[in-house]
Amino acid sequence: MKNIRLPEYRKIFPYDRQPVFQPEQWEKAEDLFEQGNYTGAVAAVLEYAHPGITRDTDTSAPFRITQPHGSTVVSLEVTGKELKIEAPFLKITKDTNRVALLRKTSEISFAYLYLSKIVLRDGALYFDASFPLPLCLPSKVYNTLYNICDNADYFDEKFIDQFGAEFVHHPQIQPLDGEMQDKLWEQWQHFREDYYRMLKDFTGERLEHFHWEAVAVTLLKIGNISYLNGKLKPGLSGVISVLLDKQLDMKERIDHGKVFLDKLFGEKRENILSNFYKADYFMSTKMRSDKSIVSEFLMQYQSVIDNFEKNNRPLGMAYGLFYIFQLLLYRYNVDKELRDRVESCLEAVSEKPAGKAAGKLKELYDSLVEGRKEHKKSLWDRWFG
Repeated sequence: MKNIRLPEYRKIFPYDRQPVFQPEQWEKAEDLFEQGNYTGAVAAVLEYAHPGITRDTDTSAPFRITQPHGSTVVSLEVTGKELKIEAPFLKITKDTNRVALLRKTSEISFAYLYLSKIVLRDGALYFDASFPLPLCLPSKVYNTLYNICDNADYFDEKFIDQFGAEFVHHPQIQPLDGEMQDKLWEQWQHFREDYYRMLKDFTGERLEHFHWEAVAVTLLKIGNISYLNGKLKPGLSGVISVLLDKQLDMKERIDHGKVFLDKLFGEKRENILSNFYKADYFMSTKMRSDKSIVSEFLMQYQSVIDNFEKNNRPLGMAYGLFYIFQLLLYRYNVDKELRDRVESCLEAVSEKPAGKAAGKLKELYDSLVEGRKEHKKSLWDRWFG
């Protein structure tokens, strides 16, 4: 058991979802909102989400900005009184299963309490939202834009396949060049070998309950590959959601992930690579972060980590922290400095015996949890804390 190695970790490409995380813009947005400069606050949120997007726009007066994001185009207009956001989603044709599609989009609009709604206009579906400027808190503006971009990414091709809808705006994609495709496919083979090696090691040591960790870190490694798009992206997201659903039986969750990975690793090269390409983005569809958010995410695992340490379980601690850091990078849009720290640590412990790797991972975990003490209070904390 002492010789069980951690998964391999290797960064293939630079992170593709730049621009990423400008904390000074977020703080500026909150300060401007408090001062009653609501137009300026909206502009600062846009700069946080997509640095440089307002560079050629006069945001001191009412303004309009349009930016492609995958298969949609986000249009945002600030008038003298309100903020309007619109983004085309899907076109309904004579071959579309109209009733089923509208039923499903209604579920999305109302079941998840999103601030944006999906509306039907001139034979096409649009994401739509509008708010009076004095109610445009930075978090409200950001979350609305995030939900629109995230839902467009997740549901577009899914609904085209299921209901026969069509794109309103076809995504402008750029395939990876031959060298990048070769590197990605080489790494894909490493993912496959590493996954089945972990299953074999755990089974050989009668640690089948660690199959959950093997499935989880493999799914997250795939999810963290730059340029992941296409049908694989929402498919992977759905499997990860099932794996993390504590309402389901553990064996059911593990088996669901194994079936998905067995099928995925059996796919031909061209089928896999068709899901990786460059595209235009309005913003990252990972959740926003700051030192406090990262710290609070990590602290939810504190009791588990403490238990591993107290009971001298380096295997559980090493695999647990490896998974936690992968999940952090999968869920959150973190700044380059933090991403580099996490990825450097994961590369340093890659394929190392768990007993030797646990201490280095725990050291990083402790340092990031401490980051919470350094963070400036949020607008919510300043109002209600």
